[in-house]
Amino acid sequence: LSARLQRRLATGDFDAVIMSAAVSDYRAVLSNPGKIPSDADQLALQLVRNLKILPQLKSFSPHPLLVVGFKLTVGADDAARQSAVARQFASGGVDAVVYNDLEKIRAVANELHPFVFFRAASAQPEFLNGAVALAQTLDSLLCPQAAGGGAGGNP
Repeated sequence: LSARLQRRLATGDFDAVIMSAAVSDYRAVLSNPGKIPSDADQLALQLVRNLKILPQLKSFSPHPLLVVGFKLTVGADDAARQSAVARQFASGGVDAVVYNDLEKIRAVANELHPFVFFRAASAQPEFLNGAVALAQTLDSLLCPQAAGGGAGGNP
């Protein structure tokens, strides 16, 4: 994924990346390239940490790039949420973060998916309900002129 993103972003054809893909933090190391024994009582699996892609995205582009990252936690309180979001901003790779918590998502299973949107680590979070609200917020971030924030007054 990293190599593909690097090739595509190097073209300079992109103004923004919304990195909603869940990229695994770890990958398995194949220590036994042969057949796995079928009679073993136990098998050991070794995992190694994957390189984080999100903090690198801006360096892949020859032009300024707006990057929106996603952060998922499970059962985090407000302090843990703020810490997780602050770490993403501290990496220097994101301009905004869309935050989710799996327990909160499950708690509203038949309702609108809750999102928390951060424009900066220290900014007030924007609590959004549903994918439409998230899409509108992302649209206003990516196209501020269309949302009425442009200086020229052009729609």
